[in-house]
Amino acid sequence: KDGETVLLVSHGSFFMHLMKTIFDYDQQEYIQRMREQNRPFIPNAGIALFVYEDGRFTLTQEPMSADEYRRKTKKKVTFYFVRHGETKFNREKRMQGWCDSPLTTEGIRQAEAARDVLKDVAFHRAYCSSTERTRDTAAVILEPHHLEAKADKRLREVFFGRYEGCHYEKHWEELITYYNANDWKDAGGENSQEISSRINAFFRETADEASDSSNILCVSHGDYYMNVMEVLFGITKEEIFAGCKADGRNPTPNAGISVFTYEDG
Repeated sequence: KDGETVLLVSHGSFFMHLMKTIFDYDQQEYIQRMREQNRPFIPNAGIALFVYEDGRFTLTQEPMSADEYRRKTKKKVTFYFVRHGETKFNREKRMQGWCDSPLTTEGIRQAEAARDVLKDVAFHRAYCSSTERTRDTAAVILEPHHLEAKADKRLREVFFGRYEGCHYEKHWEELITYYNANDWKDAGGENSQEISSRINAFFRETADEASDSSNILCVSHGDYYMNVMEVLFGITKEEIFAGCKADGRNPTPNAGISVFTYEDG
């Protein structure tokens, strides 16, 4: 019917035939141009757009990858990233990745302070990691919003392997080597590639699903935040620590709030 949108999932050679039949496209010019740009003619899972109007088919967008499509989509999404409030293990100076401990009285107060600061933000969606400390922090922040945070394991803290739960001051010389390398694999934990993979997957999927001008709440963890800064923005831990030291700030305060945007892919 008039105004309808139709999805077709098919094949590369089939689409090349469409170009020279119903689109009346200069296929040889297209092939030569793609070769000069070192691009595939039809990328796997590539997206092309065409319309049927007044009895004629017109190709309006040549095949492009999902990342290229993102960059062409005019959409702005604002993320409010909040670290969980102080926990029992935070107070005891224990490593706390995939292991968990409850919020302290101070941690609840910190979550309430974040709630009060963010009460006027119109959140459209909310997410938290699957741990109790982030679920409880998110629940406090969302009290004025009548919204529930969806738990997503991709927002979990970095997995520290055998160092989970240990007193970090007692193992500092060992821990700082793993921390600086961002690779806990030898300790039975995660490496940077695994961490980056889940960060990219979560934020790309969330941005794709969000509508233009959406505000998204994400409640997660301290070292995860450090990795987000490097994966999404190219800001290293060293740069963050140096900047915060110069300003006299804690780079990852409990219930601390960071705001960043997704725009034009």
